[in-house]
Amino acid sequence: PTLSLSLAVALLPPMASHSSPPPSSSEVLLSFSHGRKVATLTLNRPSRANALTPVMLTSIIHHLTTLKDDSAVRVLVLTGNGKYFCTGMDLGGSNQAEMRAKMADGGVADEALQLYESLKSFPKPVIARLNGSAMGGGFGLLLCADIRIGLSSSFFSFSEVKRGIVPALISAYVVPEIGASYARRFFLTGERVLSPLALKSGILTEVASDVSELDSLTEKFASIFIANAPNAMKVVKEIVADVGLGVDKHEHNKEVVKAVFQKYVVTSKEAMYGMACFKSKTQPDWSTLAPQAKL
Repeated sequence: PTLSLSLAVALLPPMASHSSPPPSSSEVLLSFSHGRKVATLTLNRPSRANALTPVMLTSIIHHLTTLKDDSAVRVLVLTGNGKYFCTGMDLGGSNQAEMRAKMADGGVADEALQLYESLKSFPKPVIARLNGSAMGGGFGLLLCADIRIGLSSSFFSFSEVKRGIVPALISAYVVPEIGASYARRFFLTGERVLSPLALKSGILTEVASDVSELDSLTEKFASIFIANAPNAMKVVKEIVADVGLGVDKHEHNKEVVKAVFQKYVVTSKEAMYGMACFKSKTQPDWSTLAPQAKL
């Protein structure tokens, strides 16, 4: 995988205004099928395991904002090109000093949450067609989709703790989706979750044996959604979100995870040490660091 971390710990730059045209980028592709009823967003950075760049983030949010108001579009498919679906935010670019500096002003958490919120609250059915494995923020991203179809050969991992990072922001979306028990296990261990456990735990809706079956299952669900009443499905998504967690509780959770992010990612000695070890490909010795104060 590329040098990347979860969007939960992403060093994100400010987002561009959604009223302006999206930045020109070949790294997020938009296509249509079924007479424009199905819109597909494809992460197109396979050489970097579809790790997200600032331009990609801006482009994705712009497309989501535009597509949600396009009455012709009935279904959204999110997928990627290459071996990986998404491995989170790319930390290997040339603008890392600037990105780190942006963290201190507190706006990074809001911008990261904006991406998840735009996808999770998208008013039309969202199908994650998982062309490969997902880690960190990419794992969190797929859990914002309504239907998640993965390959039997894929794995999924929240590896943040191995680098001294807390999967803070994405927890507001992951825990309600798969439950506290599985979230606790996957967050604490950082283990690779293979497709059978991914299906059992609710990470995946369906498992495909190969790309052909992946496409067939994606087509099956897209056709079902096209045949259903669009406003009824919109209300279904709203009521499930409200009954399952509640708007007030979700807003509270976002404030909690933002505070954790600021304290245990932005200013955490473990995080800085862990990322330095990750970049230098050395094994961290956590005993060399003094214990952190409790939240």
